[in-house]
Order: sequence, then C-alpha cells, then structure tokens
Amino acid sequence: MDVKNKILVLGRSEINKAGLVSSVMAGTALEPCVASSEASAQIAWNIDTRYYTAQTEFWVDSTEPLSTAHTELVQNWLTSPSTRPSIPIDTSTHELHDSLSTLVDAIVFVFDPHDSTSFTDILPWAQFAIDHEPSILLCVAVSDTKVGGMDGQKD
Repeated sequence: MDVKNKILVLGRSEINKAGLVSSVMAGTALEPCVASSEASAQIAWNIDTRYYTAQTEFWVDSTEPLSTAHTELVQNWLTSPSTRPSIPIDTSTHELHDSLSTLVDAIVFVFDPHDSTSFTDILPWAQFAIDHEPSILLCVAVSDTKVGGMDGQKD
C-alpha cells in the first residue's frame, strides 16, 4: 500500500506560500529536501506529537493564471454546470491530477484576498478534489497586510 503523505500547497508565484508553510511548521527549520526553486519546493516535515509521529512532505508549487479561453469556458460552466458533468480541464492537467492522486492527500490552496483572479486558479484543483477525494482541502487567504490576526507577507 502506498502512503499518501504529501501536502500540496498551491497558489500564484507572487503569494508567499513558503511563509505559510513556515508558520504551520512552527519553529521547525525549513530545509528543502529534494528540489527548490523560486516557483516550487519540497519540504520534509516530521510531525511528532504526544499521540503520533508521521513523516510528511509539503510540495509547494505555483499555479498559472487560467487562459482567457479557459476562464470563459469555466465561467460558462459556472453559469450552467448541468451542461457538463465536471469542471472543464485540459488533458495535461487531467494527467497531472491522475499522477498526483496516489501521493497527495491534502491540498492547501493559497490566494490573495485582494486579487479575485488569484482565486480562479483553484477551479482545476476543485476537479482534482471531486475525482480523487483527498482527506484535507483548505483555502487560505494570504496578503501583504495583516489579515485575520495573522501576518501575511509577499515574497
């Protein structure tokens, strides 16, 4: 049995996703374990509590804004979802979802509350959630101002 122990953290490149991961890890050193670039990183996290220990890994990556054609297609679908049984995604995205489905059991989608277009990037990942049912789905608003009692910072 494969262990689905990856936490996929997604959002636009200008949103400080690594800062959010750092806050979650609360004092644990942020050391990329496999690959790291400005757009993506893999960060190991050993969760060690009084009740259990688990090895997991954050996969931090950036989304791309949807193309105009895809945005229009999705907006038409949102207006009348009964016209299609699922959120429209392209073949390469569908293949990516299938390959990640055996590894990822949590998705954290990070968006800028001051830029509504950054939230539309979630739609292809909403289809991932429908198709593969990860255990955890979370949306987090992060901005360069203090929001909800937490400091958000941009890169």
